[in-house]
Amino acid sequence: MKFITRELYQSMQDDSDSQAYEAAEQAWYAQCKAYREHLNSIRERLPISMQSFCDITLHDGVIQAAEHCNSSNVRLVVDASHNPWGPTGNFQLSFLGVKQ
Repeated sequence: MKFITRELYQSMQDDSDSQAYEAAEQAWYAQCKAYREHLNSIRERLPISMQSFCDITLHDGVIQAAEHCNSSNVRLVVDASHNPWGPTGNFQLSFLGVKQ
Protein backbone atom coordinates (compact mmCIF):
# COMPACT_ATOMS: atom_id res chain seq x y z
CA MET A 1 0.00 0.00 0.00
CA LYS A 2 1.39 3.38 -0.87
CA PHE A 3 -0.44 5.42 1.76
CA ILE A 4 -0.12 3.58 5.06
CA THR A 5 3.33 2.02 4.91
CA ARG A 6 5.17 -0.19 7.34
CA GLU A 7 7.74 2.60 7.77
CA LEU A 8 5.04 5.12 8.63
CA TYR A 9 3.54 2.73 11.16
CA GLN A 10 6.93 2.00 12.70
CA SER A 11 7.70 5.71 13.01
CA MET A 12 4.79 5.99 15.45
CA GLN A 13 5.85 3.17 17.74
CA ASP A 14 8.45 5.10 19.76
CA ASP A 15 6.96 8.00 21.69
CA SER A 16 10.12 8.78 23.70
CA ASP A 17 10.88 11.77 21.43
CA SER A 18 7.72 13.86 21.57
CA GLN A 19 8.63 16.04 18.56
CA ALA A 20 9.39 13.03 16.37
CA TYR A 21 6.21 11.32 17.53
CA GLU A 22 4.11 14.41 16.81
CA ALA A 23 5.60 14.66 13.31
CA ALA A 24 4.91 10.96 12.72
CA GLU A 25 1.34 11.34 13.96
CA GLN A 26 0.75 14.29 11.63
CA ALA A 27 2.17 12.27 8.74
CA TRP A 28 -0.10 9.35 9.68
CA TYR A 29 -3.24 11.49 9.63
CA ALA A 30 -2.17 13.16 6.39
CA GLN A 31 -1.74 9.76 4.75
CA CYS A 32 -5.09 8.55 6.09
CA LYS A 33 -6.73 11.63 4.58
CA ALA A 34 -4.90 11.11 1.26
CA TYR A 35 -6.02 7.48 1.19
CA ARG A 36 -9.65 8.40 1.85
CA GLU A 37 -9.53 11.08 -0.87
CA HIS A 38 -8.03 8.60 -3.34
CA LEU A 39 -10.62 5.99 -2.44
CA ASN A 40 -13.44 8.47 -2.94
CA SER A 41 -12.01 9.49 -6.31
CA ILE A 42 -12.04 5.92 -7.65
CA ARG A 43 -15.11 4.55 -5.84
CA GLU A 44 -17.44 4.89 -8.86
CA ARG A 45 -15.09 2.78 -11.01
CA LEU A 46 -14.98 -0.09 -8.53
CA PRO A 47 -17.31 -3.10 -8.72
CA ILE A 48 -20.39 -2.71 -6.51
CA SER A 49 -19.06 -5.31 -4.06
CA MET A 50 -15.85 -3.32 -3.59
CA GLN A 51 -17.73 -0.04 -3.24
CA SER A 52 -19.48 -1.41 -0.18
CA PHE A 53 -16.31 -3.07 1.11
CA CYS A 54 -14.49 0.29 1.08
CA ASP A 55 -16.26 1.24 4.30
CA ILE A 56 -15.55 -2.04 6.12
CA THR A 57 -12.72 -2.28 8.60
CA LEU A 58 -10.94 -5.47 9.48
CA HIS A 59 -8.94 -3.72 12.20
CA ASP A 60 -7.47 -6.30 14.58
CA GLY A 61 -8.70 -9.04 12.26
CA VAL A 62 -6.71 -12.27 12.22
CA ILE A 63 -6.20 -14.17 8.99
CA GLN A 64 -7.36 -17.70 9.71
CA ALA A 65 -6.72 -19.08 6.24
CA ALA A 66 -5.26 -18.04 2.91
CA GLU A 67 -5.98 -20.32 0.00
CA HIS A 68 -4.72 -20.17 -3.54
CA CYS A 69 -7.83 -21.76 -5.05
CA ASN A 70 -6.49 -21.90 -8.60
CA SER A 71 -4.07 -19.99 -10.80
CA SER A 72 -6.04 -16.73 -10.54
CA ASN A 73 -8.19 -16.96 -7.41
CA VAL A 74 -7.20 -16.33 -3.79
CA ARG A 75 -9.45 -16.62 -0.73
CA LEU A 76 -8.79 -15.18 2.72
CA VAL A 77 -10.74 -16.06 5.85
CA VAL A 78 -10.49 -13.30 8.47
CA ASP A 79 -11.66 -13.53 12.07
CA ALA A 80 -12.72 -9.96 12.85
CA SER A 81 -14.67 -10.83 15.98
CA HIS A 82 -12.55 -8.42 18.05
CA ASN A 83 -12.90 -5.36 15.80
CA PRO A 84 -13.09 -2.24 17.99
CA TRP A 85 -15.57 -0.66 15.57
CA GLY A 86 -17.51 -1.67 12.49
CA PRO A 87 -18.88 -5.12 11.74
CA THR A 88 -17.56 -8.10 13.63
CA GLY A 89 -17.47 -11.78 12.82
CA ASN A 90 -15.80 -13.97 10.24
CA PHE A 91 -15.30 -12.70 6.73
CA GLN A 92 -14.33 -14.46 3.53
CA LEU A 93 -12.61 -12.35 0.93
CA SER A 94 -12.29 -13.75 -2.57
CA PHE A 95 -9.95 -12.19 -5.09
CA LEU A 96 -10.59 -13.19 -8.70
CA GLY A 97 -8.27 -12.56 -11.61
CA VAL A 98 -5.14 -12.44 -9.46
CA LYS A 99 -2.01 -12.06 -11.57
CA GLN A 100 0.71 -12.13 -8.91
